[in-house]
Amino acid sequence: MILTLYVVLAAVSLVLIVVGLVRPSESAQAVVGFTLMFILSMIILGGGLEYQKGVSINTSLTYTGDDITSIDQEVNNEYTAFNDATSHTVGWYLTIASVIGLAGVFWSIKRSKNYD
Repeated sequence: MILTLYVVLAAVSLVLIVVGLVRPSESAQAVVGFTLMFILSMIILGGGLEYQKGVSINTSLTYTGDDITSIDQEVNNEYTAFNDATSHTVGWYLTIASVIGLAGVFWSIKRSKNYD
């Protein structure tokens, strides 16, 4: 997953979590937010998070005599995965936080239903 897309999904996850925790009637949004955070943390742990390292440009020219008859140019984005100890540590912390958050939301839902 590309870093830019990951950051957008992480922001959506945090918004869902905040809305779900601020409004107890919207606790389903917190569940969705913590679940999305868990999935995103698994992507980090699996080494699937990538950032754009650069661009490679391949150009080929076709000559007929002294004249250029065609120019083919191919542009490829090059991506590199985050595979260091820091990213794995962040992935583990996000995983633990999302599991604790999910447990807390489920506990809160169960507790609020017992009082009704």
